[in-house]
Amino acid sequence: MKVQSDLLFTAISTLVLGIVISFHASKMPWSCSGIPGPAVFPLIIGVALILLSVANIVLSLTGRSASPGKTSAKERFKALWIIGVSVAYFLLLKPIGFVVLTPIYVICLIAGLIDWVTVRQEKVGAKVVVEMILLGGAVTAAVFLVFAKVFLVSLP
Repeated sequence: MKVQSDLLFTAISTLVLGIVISFHASKMPWSCSGIPGPAVFPLIIGVALILLSVANIVLSLTGRSASPGKTSAKERFKALWIIGVSVAYFLLLKPIGFVVLTPIYVICLIAGLIDWVTVRQEKVGAKVVVEMILLGGAVTAAVFLVFAKVFLVSLP
């Protein structure tokens, strides 16, 4: 039985992220005037990450998960980037606020996922940056409208 270290690394990283999200969500209000508060949805996401991570850890340790192949250093960096940006987002969300921080968060996630070398080689860097900024604003506006106006959740 071989332990799949790449999958174990990802599962443990995701477990830490789920714990951090759940910890910080537990500090937020649970309800506001009988409606779900800002803690509810992050807590659901955090608990889901924890449960899925534990399942992946068990599968990785027993060698039963199907590994798609070796993970490159670039892919590991992307995973660490996303985890780091997400932890920073949840730590800074309350002091900075949702409307200001969320577009920056979305832009950083996109930047971590795209391959900047390919972008520079194709000479479309400025266009991609503008699209990232527009997408960051659009995602923030959509999430704000859905949670604040439809679900009536107060956002930090």
